[in-house]
Amino acid sequence: MNRQLLALLFSLTAAATSFAQIPGKIGVYADAGATNCYVVDVGGLVEVHMLHVLTDGAAASRFKLDVSATSWIHLGDNWDFELALGNSVGGVSIAYGECLSGSIYLGKAIFLGSSAPLCTEVLIVADPQAVSGQIEAASCMETRMFPAGGRALVNADHTCQCTVPVATATWSAIKSLYR
Repeated sequence: MNRQLLALLFSLTAAATSFAQIPGKIGVYADAGATNCYVVDVGGLVEVHMLHVLTDGAAASRFKLDVSATSWIHLGDNWDFELALGNSVGGVSIAYGECLSGSIYLGKAIFLGSSAPLCTEVLIVADPQAVSGQIEAASCMETRMFPAGGRALVNADHTCQCTVPVATATWSAIKSLYR
């Protein structure tokens, strides 16, 4: 009887693990394709793009863009979804409207730049209103996930580096880029 109970417990644990979704990362980038995390600020307009990357399924997210290390003035946001409550610098909740996976473009924030110092960090952090105190996302199975937060560097030089996550791809997807 104990072996049957142990087998049942193991199968339930394995099933729960197989259905767990990967939360991914809410990142901030210099471009909409999430290929560049080095933002240039020489004064004037500065745009940063926010994406939910490396997730195998999400329906919403909640986060804040922390630009407190800069002297930027927030001019506004352009979201890629109809339902976005709040703003990037105060905290925002975005409903995707369906289950999405891979690299999800959320939108961009626009600032008046001020020639920020070298290697200034711009971060994705938890929305101050989030009860969990973490960056949040809703999985496609309507459970709460906690994606990592990304960072971009403003006016980077050789003394500072940021990284862009690499997504896995099939060989046929790579070949299709060169047709």
